[in-house]
Amino acid sequence: MAEVTVETALGVPALRRGAPQVLAGRGALKRPIRWAHSSEVPNLPALLRGGELLLMTGMGIGRRPADQRRFIRELADRGVAALVVELGQAFRSVPPAMVEEAETRGLPLVALRNEVAFVDATEAIHSRIVSARLAVTARAEALHAELARRTVEGAELPDLLDALAEAIGNPVLLDRAGHGVLYQAGHRSPAEDVLAAWDLARGADDA
Repeated sequence: MAEVTVETALGVPALRRGAPQVLAGRGALKRPIRWAHSSEVPNLPALLRGGELLLMTGMGIGRRPADQRRFIRELADRGVAALVVELGQAFRSVPPAMVEEAETRGLPLVALRNEVAFVDATEAIHSRIVSARLAVTARAEALHAELARRTVEGAELPDLLDALAEAIGNPVLLDRAGHGVLYQAGHRSPAEDVLAAWDLARGADDA
């Protein structure tokens, strides 16, 4: 099962019943969700860890455009995956200041035009997240068992890295500090392209 993204979360029935409308940050809808959370406290951004899909009515956001922009900026700075605002209680429509700031920050901002039960939405999203994590764990365990079997049968390191590259669908390099790349499995990519990409990544600030 693929990881849960903002886009897939908006497709769960509990949220789809709210007639979601994406107002900003459409280019980031593929962003993965770590968890779903619902709260209305004014200092909410400070309580978040990043990766959340945040569901709220907007009661704790504030009425002044400056407050609304600051709220969006703080969510973006915390790495929140998306903000979903249910219309009707605090806002009849999402304030333009929020939409503009969210678009500037690349934060998906979604309006729910119909009332939804947030508890149902978070439960459905959490279920998908947990299922996706279990699927990843199962795949990792199966891959570990396959590599262990090949090792017992006498497979050499290059064979193991080739098998790993094939299983994950990406090139694999074995790089030893001070010795450079000892072996690379290109997975259908030319060796020179893989090595060039690795040189760029190794030289980057966040390598």
